[in-house]
Amino acid sequence: MEANQTEARTHAGSSGSIFSFLPAHGDSRAGAVAEFVSRTLTEGFGLVVLLADFEGDRYSPWRLDGHVGNLLNYAREKYSIICIDLTGAKEAEALEALRASDAIFLVSGSDAASIHSVQEKAAWLQSAELSDQCGLLLWRAPNSVDPTEVEDLTGLPVCSLVDNDEQLRQLASWLASQTTSEVPSQESKYAMAG
Repeated sequence: MEANQTEARTHAGSSGSIFSFLPAHGDSRAGAVAEFVSRTLTEGFGLVVLLADFEGDRYSPWRLDGHVGNLLNYAREKYSIICIDLTGAKEAEALEALRASDAIFLVSGSDAASIHSVQEKAAWLQSAELSDQCGLLLWRAPNSVDPTEVEDLTGLPVCSLVDNDEQLRQLASWLASQTTSEVPSQESKYAMAG
């Protein structure tokens, strides 16, 4: 494990958790999932949540600073949870955010073309030594592949379906429980949400 990953894990025990939402493909809906979960964690659970993204104004602090890890360490001290929508992030920015994350959620449709994109992202995460902290959030597309088969095809666990508001609320509830309890065991970290 790289030094900054170790530092992020150590730091996470006493401050805010970081959950990254990584799109598997262009229409994966990662931003919508991150936004809904963030809003639910704030409104439904009373947690102080930062929703960070990379698609906004080109003068956002994410773009100007160039040291995403430092910003995230600062944000950990101020927020219970940081949800990062990595849609639009450059590879270097994404890697820095992913390395600081407590959990990475790869968001995708469940059709064959989307699963192919998931396989490519899973290989990229594996090459960056980040796949152990990654799980899938799937929404059902026409001609869907069964979630169990998706796990077999990608090597990543399916954490939750995100087809509707109820499933997204269950995901938020699960994340809130992981955040407010002691550091979860590896076995419980990616149990199916909801």
